[in-house]
Amino acid sequence: MLLNSKIFFKVEFFLYCLLKPNVLLFLDKFSKKNSSIEYDIVFVIPEGKAWILKGICEEISSRLPKKFRFKIVTLSNPLPKADIYLFSHFLLYSRAYFFSRHVRNFSKNFIYYTHFENDDKIRFKDLISLFKYSHGLLCMNSTDLNFLSKHIQDKKKLFLNIGAVDTKLFEPINRLNNKYIGFSSNFYERKNPDLILEIIKSNPDRHFKILGAGWDRYEKFLELQSLKNLIIVETSYLNYPKEYQSLRLFISVSLIEGGPLPTLEALACNVFPIVTNTGFNSDVIVHGQNGFLVDKDVKASEVSKLINLAWDFNENVSQSILKFNWDSVSKNIFSYMGINA
Repeated sequence: MLLNSKIFFKVEFFLYCLLKPNVLLFLDKFSKKNSSIEYDIVFVIPEGKAWILKGICEEISSRLPKKFRFKIVTLSNPLPKADIYLFSHFLLYSRAYFFSRHVRNFSKNFIYYTHFENDDKIRFKDLISLFKYSHGLLCMNSTDLNFLSKHIQDKKKLFLNIGAVDTKLFEPINRLNNKYIGFSSNFYERKNPDLILEIIKSNPDRHFKILGAGWDRYEKFLELQSLKNLIIVETSYLNYPKEYQSLRLFISVSLIEGGPLPTLEALACNVFPIVTNTGFNSDVIVHGQNGFLVDKDVKASEVSKLINLAWDFNENVSQSILKFNWDSVSKNIFSYMGINA
């Protein structure tokens, strides 16, 4: 699709340089007004395998008041006119802003802010200037919220919205009956694949699982695949609860995250996490009580020591995340967006 092409991003960047938001708003004054509303709220998600962002929007939309007209869409077609838009990623908002006069002038626009990366096809300063025209940013963790507060003048736009987990699907088990240590991630460089490989190689007597797709793109995939103590599982998200419930420990050594939501999923299943201090991990984990937090430059040898330390830890960690449920999170989001649920 055009929206995913490099050519589109170059065109988009050119448009931004040529047509600043205030210029677009000025030009809008000379166009015919058409603000008819088709939906009360439209959720905008990426195309392709964006099941986490799609899942978030599905969970929130399913808890809307019955009278609310809503739709979940991508940008492959023109946006239907809505009173409120919830953009599941800031790039979706930046594109819609350029191509939809309705978004610029007649709607309330909220953005689900996960995390910013330098290769996100937009300069951070341009992103901040666009945020000025939005109505709110739902930040997944307090680190990003505090960072954005240094750049955004209207602090009321910022709202902390740590993710949620469906505890009816991700149910606690007695992890001490299990032998597997799990990583839950599709392949991305920011997931720190070299360190994952080193951790598995450093613990030949432990059994590991990687739950996720795309690992054949890893330059060391053949070496990873050859490890006798590793299983790589590619499966539907519907099977994730069962996979988590086969784990004893969960590890995430990501360098940058908005979540990661797998931390909540692992905790809900009473699987003990060892995770880098990124995203909302420090918001949901008390080090030494319901998990271990490590620095992003952690060595495989340090993680191995923590594996040994956590192996027989008997605390029920699932109790620590009961408040991170979709009913509570959705209710807070509705209140923030002015929806009387």
